[in-house]
Amino acid sequence: MKQRFFTIRNHGVLLTVLLVLSLALGTFTDVHVYAEDGDAPAVAEAYDPDAPGSIRVELSDIAGQENVSKDGVELTLYKVGDIHTENHYIQFSLTEELREVESLSGFDLNAITTGEANKEAAGLLETAVREADITPAGVEYTETVTDEAGVSTDGVAVFDGEDGKGLAQGMYLLVQTNANAYGITSSALIAIPYMADGVHWMYDVTVQPKGAAFDSLGS
Repeated sequence: MKQRFFTIRNHGVLLTVLLVLSLALGTFTDVHVYAEDGDAPAVAEAYDPDAPGSIRVELSDIAGQENVSKDGVELTLYKVGDIHTENHYIQFSLTEELREVESLSGFDLNAITTGEANKEAAGLLETAVREADITPAGVEYTETVTDEAGVSTDGVAVFDGEDGKGLAQGMYLLVQTNANAYGITSSALIAIPYMADGVHWMYDVTVQPKGAAFDSLGS
């Protein structure tokens, strides 16, 4: 399989470093295939259009309730965008089912450039996937996992496709669909792959959504 070099067109890459800080951020960032390192640019590694991906979610602590369990929270993942690599550019478009949803007429996944736009887009897509009765790409419950070094992390959910064979490349919508004892997180858009440093393509994405406590009414 021949690998190819691609440029990210418009705003076609998710910057996970910012997702770690907050979900109220711009989903896309303008990243090129050349990264400045001193005076010499570094050429980006070849993009693999056939590489499967995964999404690992790590829930964050919520101020004032650090001792509340982060396990048992239901998270649902929807594929909302297909990836395209025509003319050596990477772009995203709505999936065929979502293109039929009237409320998404004129919607462009490549035009999300601010935190507010990201939040609005995720909310709009959350409504649309329910309206169109889209089948989820996965439903997972957070749990405590232990790595090879014996370090345990609670509030973890991993989406790695059917039978663990990986997720197809594209744009995904992550939605919290129950809260258990934990608080709430905003819905988020996540791209596979992304390039955070201008050099390395990342197909296995880790996100740490910012949580918020329930209000006094329990909502």
